[in-house]
Amino acid sequence: MERTATGVRDIHGDMIYTDDILKIKGQYTGEIFRQHERWLVAVETLRFMFPVTILPLTTAVDIYKAERKKEE
Repeated sequence: MERTATGVRDIHGDMIYTDDILKIKGQYTGEIFRQHERWLVAVETLRFMFPVTILPLTTAVDIYKAERKKEE
């Protein structure tokens, strides 16, 4: 899959790309995707009823302090 810049930056100011892995509240997130002209991110949670929560990417950064996982 080709990397696409989302136009959203993480808390460190680094651009977030579609194939990045983010850390939100210390947990790794799932897929970053575009739907209805908005960038969204699937966040795995530990709750039984709703194991995945979809958040707007900007909300994830602003409220949950999302950051990109550093490459090894």
